[in-house]
Amino acid sequence: MIPRIVSITFILISAVGVIGFVAFAGRELLLPEKITIAIISLGGLAGLLHVFGVVPEQRQIRAFASPVVAWPVMLAGLFTLFTS
Repeated sequence: MIPRIVSITFILISAVGVIGFVAFAGRELLLPEKITIAIISLGGLAGLLHVFGVVPEQRQIRAFASPVVAWPVMLAGLFTLFTS
């Protein structure tokens, strides 16, 4: 239960971070920023799969949907977005 709560927390932090960045950027986003936001969104998708308990049959997608991959992707994406 605790890993799912952590996933929900990271998803909310990612959503607020992306929306906040877009709101405070005050300009049109450049391609690297859009790609970083897409990567954060993929991490959020993996987190949602984990929260809802979806276990894909394919090995690669199962690994992607695990918190071991989802959490670092979201955190690294946010770090990259705010430090670039």
